[in-house]
Amino acid sequence: MDARARRLKVLFRLTPEEVDKINSYQCRHKIYKLLLGKRNSIDHRHSDGLIRGQLDWLLNRAYGLIEKVGGDRTSSILRALAVYHDSPPAVKALGEKRYGLIGKAKYKKKMVYGPNA
Repeated sequence: MDARARRLKVLFRLTPEEVDKINSYQCRHKIYKLLLGKRNSIDHRHSDGLIRGQLDWLLNRAYGLIEKVGGDRTSSILRALAVYHDSPPAVKALGEKRYGLIGKAKYKKKMVYGPNA
């Protein structure tokens, strides 16, 4: 048994063939395929170990953080984030789009702002 197979067995009780089956299923469904990337990892619910599928490793990290904060409200928070993303409340509150720094909001050698600066 190679290292990958051993890791899958110990951590998730899965075989490489089962992981391939999960990946194949996700690739056939548009909504699940969106969650895959170049480096995917097995996603599982930390509270009880339920294997949910595969996610791009960065999405998996982000999802884990949201679950940690949201707990039982995670799915509601994710839906609210989708609405927030598509319809930013600041634009509605200010009545116009407002742009700040591009990239991380911190002091930089060159302060580059978005449109209408």
